[in-house]
Amino acid sequence: MLAALGIGRAQLAAILGGQGWERLDDLVALLDAAGIHPRSPLNVRVVRSQDQEGRSLLELLRAPRWDRPRLVAALRRARAESLALDRRRQDREARLVTLGYEPVGQDERRRRLAQNLALWDWPR
Repeated sequence: MLAALGIGRAQLAAILGGQGWERLDDLVALLDAAGIHPRSPLNVRVVRSQDQEGRSLLELLRAPRWDRPRLVAALRRARAESLALDRRRQDREARLVTLGYEPVGQDERRRRLAQNLALWDWPR
């Protein structure tokens, strides 16, 4: 659940609002209806971004009473936006590879970060 929504335990607690298992069951049903699963989680940016009415998905989920059709529609929109962001990222990475960029592994990233931090002129 946490992975599917890209949230932490404190945010989940705020969503459940002390209503316990019943609200949790409802949330699972809403996520399932919207096609959201841990295997294809929502992008964190999408969860926190505001809709046309100025409310984020997180705010809609924190509401004391859920408007189920509106919430399912918002979850489906968030899923579509997350998939679009993921496709754009994959396209960008593929384009960089065709231009000769070689993706680096975690070890190389750590080494480069350590080197950049070591070379930085820190204030004294």
